[in-house]
Amino acid sequence: MKQLVAMALAGMLALSVALGYHGTLPPQGLADAGYYYDILSDEEKMASPAFIASALHEDSVLVFGSSEFGAGAYQMAEHPSVFFREHNIGYSPMFVGGAHTQSLQHAINVGALAGQAPGNKVVLIVSPQWFAGTGVQPQAFRSRFSWEMYEAFLAQAGLSAELKQRVRVRLDELGVDPAHLDASAAAAPASLAAPSLAWPADILNSFVYGALDDLKAREGLQSVRQHGYTSGSQVMAEDTDPDWEGLRQQAARTASATCDNNRFGIENSYFNEYIGPDVASFAGADRAVSYLDSREYDDLRLFLDVCDEAGLESLVVIVPVNGAWYDHTGMSQDMRASYYNNIRTICAESATAYADLSGFEHERYFLRDVMHLGWLGWLAVEEAVHGFVNG
Repeated sequence: MKQLVAMALAGMLALSVALGYHGTLPPQGLADAGYYYDILSDEEKMASPAFIASALHEDSVLVFGSSEFGAGAYQMAEHPSVFFREHNIGYSPMFVGGAHTQSLQHAINVGALAGQAPGNKVVLIVSPQWFAGTGVQPQAFRSRFSWEMYEAFLAQAGLSAELKQRVRVRLDELGVDPAHLDASAAAAPASLAAPSLAWPADILNSFVYGALDDLKAREGLQSVRQHGYTSGSQVMAEDTDPDWEGLRQQAARTASATCDNNRFGIENSYFNEYIGPDVASFAGADRAVSYLDSREYDDLRLFLDVCDEAGLESLVVIVPVNGAWYDHTGMSQDMRASYYNNIRTICAESATAYADLSGFEHERYFLRDVMHLGWLGWLAVEEAVHGFVNG
């Protein structure tokens, strides 16, 4: 089967090369000098370790997260997509992640980028919803899996074979194409088990998959490059001691005008579209939801273990739920408290710093909807990262 896959893909590659298209596109590892790509959450950027590495600046901080990067982007002054175009506070977050990107993919991502992290510091924003049910869902994970990130992860000589094998086991469990994975293993044979008799096909697949993924990434990165911006430290005066309290007061004033049609502190437009007149029907709907029995905890440990072996200092940001909303839907407060404590315990076990924002569950305007960071929430994250970077 692997031989057939390789032959079919080789034919597609030959056609592409014959057309000469590949050579017309800039290489992945070429971020336009003078432009910033830090706070862009384009999916194409997230799949290319070469582009991210080339787009890092000395004041960049690798920040791994999920859908909060896109939710409310360009709509709130406090969202990083706006905040870091208007404030130069001495660092800029390099977003890595998007919707359906959770701890396991970020374990691969941080390993792939380990040697590129400015200051050897990284941040992981952890969402409670990652821990619902059994954790990351196979289809969702596969939709975000990057073969090139996985190859770069395997190529890291500083990561142990045991750790790489733990990641491989999880990828098998989640149904990632074995031909893809074996092709990646072919790129770093010393890192995993001894090669099998299928190695000639694996090596060919590695070449074919690599060329096709490179072509796809080069195509996608064309639009990413168009979104580069020139604000930041180049045009703004540095403000390394922001008036966080003043920013919070302004944020609350702004948020109050956009969250005035409900008692949950939810943005009006979101409330109207997803909840509205059906609010009563949500009462008690989450009574049975639990974040306590999830493989996501082991995946989070994997992320922290990768950081440890790679010599990276990490900060875990513990994002709260919208307390008012989940009180309404019946999600147990005791369960929520146990969940937060689980994350704190895992961080303590690995001597990882964490910013515990769980105490803001009932802080109005901390979230913008039922799960994503809002006006005050983003300011809290930015302040925590600011302290971490300068600590």
